[in-house]
Amino acid sequence: LPPAVLLADALAAASRLRPEAAAARAEVEAVRSALRAARLSRRPSPTVSAGVQRQQGGFYGPTLGLSLPLPVFDRNAGKIAAEQARLDQAETRLDLVERRIAADVRSAYETYASLGRRTALVRGELLSGTEGLLATARLAYAEGALSLVELLDAADAYREARVVSAELLAGYTVAYYDLLRSAGGAFDSSPTPTP
Repeated sequence: LPPAVLLADALAAASRLRPEAAAARAEVEAVRSALRAARLSRRPSPTVSAGVQRQQGGFYGPTLGLSLPLPVFDRNAGKIAAEQARLDQAETRLDLVERRIAADVRSAYETYASLGRRTALVRGELLSGTEGLLATARLAYAEGALSLVELLDAADAYREARVVSAELLAGYTVAYYDLLRSAGGAFDSSPTPTP
């Protein structure tokens, strides 16, 4: 049987492991860095210069210079606004990606949980009931209380219950791997027993 999985574990793993979430987070960080760079570039960058220069009278002497541009007309407001818009767009895209991933995980989890409950029900009640029915039918046939057709009907009911149980178990296993895929490949499964 597949291991038990908690929805919170699957959601956390998907947020951490799905490549589209990692790409969207990386895009947000890149745009944040570009916005910080745009904000820093509006501050003037002083330029210091030093050297030796020929002075009047043929003498050489040291010179020191400082240049500080004043951004009177260009305060880089357009680039900052553009980067802020890109950041808003990237954050919205990240939110949409996270919501889509969560919806994918929830859908896979609902299928997994539903098939788990149905599998537990069939394996617990239906199979035990049909095994008892088949044993009773064999005993009754051995004592002559049932005809061969009735014994074969009981055997057919038992076989059908086993087929249904196997199909449900197969579906439950496939649902587990679908949940695993939607979570990005791995998650912490709880130690609680499965149905």
